[in-house]
Amino acid sequence: MKILLFVEGETENKTLPVFIKKWLDSKLDNRISVEPIVFSGCGDYLKRAGKKSQLHLDNSEVIAIFGLLDLYGLPEKCKGGNTVDEKINFARRRIIESLPEVCRPRFHQHFAVHELEAWLLSDPDIFPSGIKLPDECRYPETVDFDNPPAKLLKELFRKNKKNYTYKKTIDGVNLLKKLSPEIVRNKCPNFKKFTDELLATAENAQKRN
Repeated sequence: MKILLFVEGETENKTLPVFIKKWLDSKLDNRISVEPIVFSGCGDYLKRAGKKSQLHLDNSEVIAIFGLLDLYGLPEKCKGGNTVDEKINFARRRIIESLPEVCRPRFHQHFAVHELEAWLLSDPDIFPSGIKLPDECRYPETVDFDNPPAKLLKELFRKNKKNYTYKKTIDGVNLLKKLSPEIVRNKCPNFKKFTDELLATAENAQKRN
């Protein structure tokens, strides 16, 4: 049995399956495979998620698909609502409605609020010496659209080391390897919802088999 993870880029492709699986394995009696399906950005994800879902859900080994996108940077057609919850619900509804109806019950759309980098802000100890996270990072998912987490990290890295800035494909990958999913769960409510649903889906599938 396996769960597929739809991700929007190569950084997520390289890091998220391992990051998620090490937490999931610790909670399950029998391990389950977590396999990434990578897209070329958010636009490609939104365009091809439906066809990809139908293709992969025809495979009896696939119990579910979990999609993960950054809430920050979504196209206008997926933007709606005022609060974070409203924005998530609106975007999720638009994405689910775009899928073939047969795929919808087994497709679970989640979002990194507001970017995956918010997860990194959960643990100050993973950063190089000299980088001090501001007080606002105590609640990483509130680092918002005006100064999103990746932009904040670029500023912090630049201040710490002249002429160097945060690079998602290098620093993001390395920092995520140091990060504990449990710490992120304690600091990021929407990441907790994502991993809780992953675990429940895996447990239910194992009970049926």
